[in-house]
Amino acid sequence: MGADAAEGYPQDGEGPVRPVTVQGFSIDVCEVTNRQFADFVTATNYTTEAEAFGWSFVFFYLLSPQMKEQVSESVASAPHWVSVSGATWLHPEGNGSTLYDRAWHPVVHVSWHDAERYCAWRRGRLPTEAEWEYAARGGLAHSKYPWGDVLLPKRKEERRPAAADGADASRPATTTEWPCNFFQGVFPHNNVQSDGYAGTAPAYAFPPNGFGLYNMAGNVWEWTQDDWTLGRWRRVNNNNNNNDVDSESGPESSSSEWHGDVARGQKKKVQKGGSYLCHPRVCHRFRVAARIGNTPDSSTGNVG
Repeated sequence: MGADAAEGYPQDGEGPVRPVTVQGFSIDVCEVTNRQFADFVTATNYTTEAEAFGWSFVFFYLLSPQMKEQVSESVASAPHWVSVSGATWLHPEGNGSTLYDRAWHPVVHVSWHDAERYCAWRRGRLPTEAEWEYAARGGLAHSKYPWGDVLLPKRKEERRPAAADGADASRPATTTEWPCNFFQGVFPHNNVQSDGYAGTAPAYAFPPNGFGLYNMAGNVWEWTQDDWTLGRWRRVNNNNNNNDVDSESGPESSSSEWHGDVARGQKKKVQKGGSYLCHPRVCHRFRVAARIGNTPDSSTGNVG
């Protein structure tokens, strides 16, 4: 897993490329949808952290003109991210927005804590970073993307995914020449939407990888089980001739063959996969090895 400095972002702790061993595991075929999350909320009466806080972050161009007039705060280092009162999984762009026509889109404005609670309700767990990366490559050997190493392969597919996890088998088939949902145009002001979407796309919108998994690149960032660690990986336990890393309990585990330095400051969790806001020249983080860290109570409109 991982990426070398020439391909990735060394400051994110992507490297070095290293062998990792994971045990057998199962994983959902796509991101958790609004419909699935609604079932969870109905069954448990759960309140997400964004709902408890009363606001969340939304990318500015997704807001209606009326909502833009009400926004007063933004992120100093990224002013295109604005805090919006009432922005939650049920109202992704704030008060007045709905999930109309988005039942099969991935749920957003979900914190790591929210994701953990959902997984527990499903009697599952979040994948480790190593498990996620293995699943995302779909059987390919150290590929840059879930479909290979070329950003825009020449292919056009029409697929009708099988019903899974209680999903509706009547979902429409999707035809696309694009491999995933990412930002096309001049970031951040002009998204030409060549892939067909300004924000989230349906969880089954693009062709699956070799394992039959959808949207392992782009669309929304996905939480993993692991604590966020930075680079400067170093080999330990040199008496062990097996160079594989047992990453079942996370990269910082004392049983691991490699150890990363825990990031300073507030504890963070690893997110993988990139989102609809990733751009090849600005934030090329919809690669399989790419990773970012965020605090476990954080939520935004591009994280699910």
